[in-house]
Amino acid sequence: MDNRSVEINTNRSADEHACCAPSGQDAQERSWLGRALVAIGLGGAALAALCCVAPFLLAGLLAAVGLGFILNDAILLGLLVAFVGVAALGFYLGRRMNHA
Repeated sequence: MDNRSVEINTNRSADEHACCAPSGQDAQERSWLGRALVAIGLGGAALAALCCVAPFLLAGLLAAVGLGFILNDAILLGLLVAFVGVAALGFYLGRRMNHA
C-alpha cells in the first residue's frame, strides 16, 4: 500500500509539469518560428547597417529595384531598430521553448 501511494504522488508531480510544457508539435513550431525570426532579423539588421555605413555598396542595386528611398538615414535607422526587435523576438521564442 505504501508503494502505491508513492506511485500516485510521482504521477501527480509529472502531470503538474505536463500542463505547463508545450506539446511536441507546438514546441517544434515555436522553435522553427524562433529560428526563422532570428535569421530574418539578423539579416535585415546587417543589411540596414551596411547601407547606413557604406551606402555606395548597395546604392545601384537598390535604385535599380526601385528601393533607392531606403538610403535615407532616418529610414535605415528605423529599419535597423525594427530588425533587431524581430531578432530579439525570435531569440525570446527560442529560449522560451527550451526552458518550458
